[in-house]
Amino acid sequence: MNSLERAKALVARTGKQLALTILPLAAATVSAQASSISLPSSTYLCGTSDSSAAEAVGNGVQFSFPATSCSGGGVYLDATGGATGMSTGNTFPVSWNFGVASGGADDEWTIQVFMPDSAGNQVFEATGSLVSGSGEVTGSSTATVASSGGAGYYVVFNVSGGTVTLNSLDLNVSPVPEPASLFLVVPGLGLCLLKRRKSAPRT
Repeated sequence: MNSLERAKALVARTGKQLALTILPLAAATVSAQASSISLPSSTYLCGTSDSSAAEAVGNGVQFSFPATSCSGGGVYLDATGGATGMSTGNTFPVSWNFGVASGGADDEWTIQVFMPDSAGNQVFEATGSLVSGSGEVTGSSTATVASSGGAGYYVVFNVSGGTVTLNSLDLNVSPVPEPASLFLVVPGLGLCLLKRRKSAPRT
C-alpha cells in the first residue's frame, strides 16, 4: 500500500469514528425542548388593551408601565399568553419591582399567576401593603406548574389604591430538557466511550 492509499484509509477510518461519536450525542439532544413563556395574546391595563405593557425577555416575559392610576384609584394589569414545554412540577422564577408615587399604608398590592390559565390552577401569589407616600417594592420567588392540562398562563397585578410605576414584573423560565432526552444522553456517551476503547491502540 503506497502513501496515498494509506492516507485515504486513514481519512476513511477517522470519518467513521467521528460519525459514531457525534451521532449518539446528536440523537441525545434533538428531542430536548426548551420551556418558554410567550408574549401575551392580550394585555389589559386599567381595563384597556395595552400591548406595549409587555415585552419578551429571554425565554420569558417582562411587564412594565409608567406611573399610572386607574379611574377610581389603584392599578390593575392582567395578561393572558401561551407557554411551551411546561408540565406539572416545572418551576419558573417570578420577580417584581415597582415604585409607588403615592399611596396609603392601607393600600395593598397583589401578584397572581395561573398556569394553565384558569382560576383553578393558581401557581403563584404574592401580596403586601404599600408604604405611605412614595416607595419601592421589590421581590422574587419561584412558581411551580400545577397542571400540564393546558399550555397557557394568566397573570394579574393589582394595587388597591395610589399611583404606581411598574418597573418590571418578570415571568421567566430556564430551558429544561425533556426526560426522554436525558435517557438518550447516557447510552450515547456509553457508546462513545466503548468506541474509543475499541479504537485505542493495543500495546
